[in-house]
Amino acid sequence: MIRTFFRSLKSIFLASFFFLKQDTKRLSLGTFRVAGVQYCDAAYVALLKGEPVTLRRETKNPHDPKAIAVYIRGIKAGYLPRHENKILSLLMDQGVLLEAVIHAYDYEKPPWERVVVKVRLQR
Repeated sequence: MIRTFFRSLKSIFLASFFFLKQDTKRLSLGTFRVAGVQYCDAAYVALLKGEPVTLRRETKNPHDPKAIAVYIRGIKAGYLPRHENKILSLLMDQGVLLEAVIHAYDYEKPPWERVVVKVRLQR
């Protein structure tokens, strides 16, 4: 009888641990190269993998009304690519909170390929 109790207690613990672990994961919306880095001040900033970045919509951008600017430490680093920002801009316009982090930074690549950010739904 005590064994049965401990087995059921163990299964409850494992199931609750599984769901607790699931809550900590965030839905990833993709990884994107930051476009236009060579034209911004962030091209000369040393970046760290996992460092948070800020995404801001620029609805009045003359080149792309769906533009999403990427800011690193308050400095504009560039934009999410035009051909990949349509869904993300719609989400942001509807009030969905997104968060982004530096996924990769490669000094060996040309400036327009150096910075890669990972975008996720905010908790």
